Amino acid sequence: LQKVEKLKLPLIPCYSKSKGLHFYIFFNDWTDAKTVRDILLTFLHKLDLPDDTERFPKQVELKPTDTGNGIMLPFMNGVGNDYIKSSNEKKIITGTLSEFELAAGLNTVHAEDIKIELREKPKTEKNPLLDDDPKGPTKWEILKSIKDGTIKQHSVIGGTYYSWIQIIICKCIKEGYGDNEILELFKQVHKEKINGSDSEYTYPGSYQTQIDYTRKERQLNIPNPGDTEFLKNQTIESAVKLDDITKSYCYVMAN
Repeated sequence: LQKVEKLKLPLIPCYSKSKGLHFYIFFNDWTDAKTVRDILLTFLHKLDLPDDTERFPKQVELKPTDTGNGIMLPFMNGVGNDYIKSSNEKKIITGTLSEFELAAGLNTVHAEDIKIELREKPKTEKNPLLDDDPKGPTKWEILKSIKDGTIKQHSVIGGTYYSWIQIIICKCIKEGYGDNEILELFKQVHKEKINGSDSEYTYPGSYQTQIDYTRKERQLNIPNPGDTEFLKNQTIESAVKLDDITKSYCYVMAN
């Protein structure tokens, strides 16, 4: 918060639902999604935040039948994602809806007045959400850990739920699972509350949106094969046991 203020970035801070931070930017006129994303990426660099920090809008273009990713707006009733009026090292002071509206009005900007400065991405850079680590946990281990509450933060992108959900989606799509079975897996682990706050995901809609997005040409480019039956007579628990047996067998064979 202090760095945003020091750099005089036109960002309005609010609590997220889980008491993290969301920053909002308000433009004087309609601005295309790519420009907005580039501006936000420029600000991420100024704030020394990683490139994969979430930016909304998430898509720069949509087909007529597509739905973009949404973000919860400030002052949702009872959620506590309020405007942060001021802060220091000891205290954060929240403001009213009227104060938020005033701050937004005073900080509106013209997109063309912001100099976009983008770093060239290294060619070897990988998206940890799309590139599986062969030494990492299997989808079954991730699902079981989410289900029993023992899941740990992702080592690269953080988070104990949403990032892992995306990784499971990628693993399932690469393994040929149909949307029907991916949704069935999430039905078994879906949580209404994350860290004491209402989940940003609703079942099945939010999961289907992420599946659709991951299947797109600019992501994995793997269409839905239709209904599959990989999960026939299988539970998360039985699949984890089978994984363990397979790993043990491979170890014995290797030795």
